[in-house]
Amino acid sequence: MKRFMLGFVALSCASSLAAQEVGPALDPGQLTGTLAQDHVRWSEARRADKSATRSARQASACSNLPSFRRQYGASHPKVVRLAKLCRKAGY
Repeated sequence: MKRFMLGFVALSCASSLAAQEVGPALDPGQLTGTLAQDHVRWSEARRADKSATRSARQASACSNLPSFRRQYGASHPKVVRLAKLCRKAGY
């Protein structure tokens, strides 16, 4: 029984010493920074794609605003909303 206990203690010490020698596979701080940078790059690329498409559609819709006013009337809810969006976009 005494030999078993000595062997167990020796193995448990050896395994804990070995575990301290090996560093973590991934540093959590480094991984967090990398993920944040990836997300920023992804969101900026997506925003750039949308803004080019959106501005062309907005320009088209806002240039047709006077004809929409004549066709539907200036107080029509969709015309009022379109006018508000065009003002907000700077058209």
